[in-house]
Amino acid sequence: MGNRTGKQKKQKTALIEKENHMDIRKDYWDSYYAQIKVGNLKPSQFAVFVESELNENFQVIEVGCGNGRDALYFSSLGYSVIGIDASKNAVAFCQKNIVNEKKNNSFLALDVGNIHAGDIAGNLLEGHQRLVYSRFFIHAITESEEDRFLDFSSKVCQGGDITALEFRTYRDADLKKETAKHYRRFIDPVKVLHKLSLHGFEPYYFVEGFGYAKYRNDDAYVARILARKK
Repeated sequence: MGNRTGKQKKQKTALIEKENHMDIRKDYWDSYYAQIKVGNLKPSQFAVFVESELNENFQVIEVGCGNGRDALYFSSLGYSVIGIDASKNAVAFCQKNIVNEKKNNSFLALDVGNIHAGDIAGNLLEGHQRLVYSRFFIHAITESEEDRFLDFSSKVCQGGDITALEFRTYRDADLKKETAKHYRRFIDPVKVLHKLSLHGFEPYYFVEGFGYAKYRNDDAYVARILARKK
């Protein structure tokens, strides 16, 4: 009986620590995005690259959309977009800056660490191919949350649909960072490639290195992966 009680206490403590950790991350990003100023939001290099892989029939689902720089870029080119972020401040900013209201764009504040395909079922368009797009997101969540995100991607995507990822790798761990210190993981891209395969994706493009996501003095060592659902 004593062992069971001790185990239950440890599990409860671990759950409280996990919830507190999630709150700290959410508070950080809410504070970060509360300081956004309206201006000319330029898309990332990754968004411009990925767009060249699409046709006009794609619907873009961005998880971890932040200030919307990439989601709004896709929308400006005529794609229907679903932008998802845990920060209500980020989502509110995106909603105010929708650039193409005719394309059924939507921005949703959801628990991105525990996201499910059913959360966006009502926003998905029938007869469209789907791109699940995520830049600088999976290294900002835990590995178990990453696994849930990949499960979400697998269930949202149908045969021929695409998942596009850009993230910091373990080679970036000790390099200079431009933004304030916050939760980051530094990921082995080979593990992500393997996980994508287990989730029914076939990676068809993979590259890693410097120069893909340079921001001021922060030339992150990142990986880029494009994977197509089988």
